Amino acid sequence: MEPDQTVQDTETMKHTPGPILRARREQRGMSLVDASESTKISKNYLRALEEDRHQEFTSPAYLKGFLRTYANHLGLDADDLLSMIEPEQTEEHSAASITLEEQLQRSRFTWQRLLLPAALLAIIIVVALLMRPADQPTPPPVPPVATPTPAPAVQPQLSSAQQLPLPPPGDAASTDPATTVAPPPVQSGVTLRIKALRKGSLLITLDTVTTQDYDLTAGDLIEWRADRSIHLELNDPGSVELEVNGRPYRPSVQNGASLSLSLTEQGVTP
Repeated sequence: MEPDQTVQDTETMKHTPGPILRARREQRGMSLVDASESTKISKNYLRALEEDRHQEFTSPAYLKGFLRTYANHLGLDADDLLSMIEPEQTEEHSAASITLEEQLQRSRFTWQRLLLPAALLAIIIVVALLMRPADQPTPPPVPPVATPTPAPAVQPQLSSAQQLPLPPPGDAASTDPATTVAPPPVQSGVTLRIKALRKGSLLITLDTVTTQDYDLTAGDLIEWRADRSIHLELNDPGSVELEVNGRPYRPSVQNGASLSLSLTEQGVTP
């Protein structure tokens, strides 16, 4: 879908993606609630994208994935909007490097300040030992004092289960239901966790409704959860580690081949 001429004129006057996203949404008469229901992205994250508050995203992968999904939904060029945040991330990386260098310089300066007093103290101790009178009697050695061995403390037996008093005989029906421990709820749905080993990209579809495109960086850890199914497409299967429903999953694919998986509660379908 090509953006309208009005939105294109707005884009040429802006240097960040936030005002462009907001202007496009308002032009379509769409609220943040409507956009959240359509994209399956939290309303707070959509507002953060429109206000350029990129520091609220836990990782660059989440920021780029949500921005691409929102831009595609509004009919905007996602690559153009992503290029606007590249200088911002570069400046943040440079600022972090400068801060680290300043901390190292301060640490070296502190050690240098402490080294001189320590050297002076060592010289004073050596001079004092050399000037000690030779005829000073050596004090007799102090006999060792026997230290009583403490008796081992008796530790109470620990148990993770709570022991409840037994009911009186013949009164089994009067058991208090409040003391009955309910079993933990059984989780339903399907969960997918991905750890990026190197740079790559993927396409994921949740419950056959929402499709999202992610740009991965080495070290990214992302988790998705759906009620019924998750469909995953990877161009480079070796660039990630997969975990399906809490268990590691290693697909058997040839080198250079792409990967397409459908995940449900029953298992994985290639």
